[in-house]
Amino acid sequence: MRLLWAGLILLAASAALPVLRPIYFADHFELYAFLRVALLVAFGLLIYWGGVPAVRVKRQPVQRLNIYDPLLSLRAFACWLVVAGHGLVVVVPEQARMALLSENPLYRWLIPEPWFGVWVFFVLSGYLMGKAFYSGRYRFDREGAVGFYQNRFLRIAPLYLISTFAIGYLLSNLSIPNATHWLLLAIFDTDGVAVPTPNTVLWSVATEMQFYLAVPFLAPALARAAGRHLERALALMLAILVAAFIYRYLWKIYGTDYWGAAVYAPLIGNIDLFLSGMILAYVIQVHRPPAPPLWAGFVLMAALYVVATLAFVVVLSGHEKSVLLVRFLSQTPTAIGTLAIVWCFESRKEALSGVWRAIVGWTAPLGILTYGIYAWHAGIMMFLSQWLTSSSRLPEIMLFFAVEIALAIFLAWLSWRLIEKNSHRFKSRTAHARALTPPAP
Repeated sequence: MRLLWAGLILLAASAALPVLRPIYFADHFELYAFLRVALLVAFGLLIYWGGVPAVRVKRQPVQRLNIYDPLLSLRAFACWLVVAGHGLVVVVPEQARMALLSENPLYRWLIPEPWFGVWVFFVLSGYLMGKAFYSGRYRFDREGAVGFYQNRFLRIAPLYLISTFAIGYLLSNLSIPNATHWLLLAIFDTDGVAVPTPNTVLWSVATEMQFYLAVPFLAPALARAAGRHLERALALMLAILVAAFIYRYLWKIYGTDYWGAAVYAPLIGNIDLFLSGMILAYVIQVHRPPAPPLWAGFVLMAALYVVATLAFVVVLSGHEKSVLLVRFLSQTPTAIGTLAIVWCFESRKEALSGVWRAIVGWTAPLGILTYGIYAWHAGIMMFLSQWLTSSSRLPEIMLFFAVEIALAIFLAWLSWRLIEKNSHRFKSRTAHARALTPPAP
């Protein structure tokens, strides 16, 4: 128990530093970087000497990649929310964008708010990481944690670094202020602003990596807190969502100037998305709740897309308070909606058939490539947007969008073939749970 608390305290301190950075470390950036590295080293030493808190789980066979996995379609859906919002609005010159929205009223009702896609990714990431431990793929010990870190690093780091340098070179924007900033980029501490990076969208990947660091301690902590009763696990999930909502509300009321640093990018501002996903994984693996119909997941995806477009209508109004309000109000409902979608897709394991098999068959391959698409799309858009002008209209913008989507998919496929696929040969295969019962409360 002491080991668990020590790890959680170190992780909480590390997660709090980015929130405190603009308030207390604006003029002491080197001290901030030193503390971040020191906490990271301390956490590594804790795992080396103490290991990871043990939890007994039921081992299940490690499943091979299934191209007809609806969760891959959900990944593709989340990626589309981000890419469409960026490519059809964000990088379009302002005058052209305003003319486009006024001349084509229907257009604004088709473009989703990109933030929704990031939130879906965070919930899904929490679920998958929780499932990896609660299903027994990774053991709750030092070897399991090291294997988990090794696999996550090999999955994320190569493309993170390559795309950062490549896009920086492409945009002639590779100038990072000093060695301190390079150090923070190397340990995945960037919000794209205070710690600049040529590939600004990778702030969310940095946030995910900070979450991955915490997973071997969060998984046993949540399992012990959830206990053996389904009602207790669901109450824990609700408490986390409510607490995070209150956290964001307090920053909205009293710390609007620090919203970006306190809520938008850091792990603390999004921790409920990750944790609720992990708890759902625990519930499905341990309690086996009744399975909702599969079609309900696709209906919820369509509903979430409509909500994302409605939110972007408000965001495009340009009123700063309205933008902050809609983003503040949208995060928790998006988390709940995504949890429901994952529950529909994961609780029922029947073979897909008919229209659902066709939908998943067409979208799942893109789900495999989502990390590459996400890593490359913004740089491609920013590079190609120099050919868009204030007089650009709908046909030209749609052609631009089609070209950049095609390039992003091609580079994602190339990255998957040359980088991601080859990294699998170096991944750890040490992980597997040894015990057979769910954890005691």
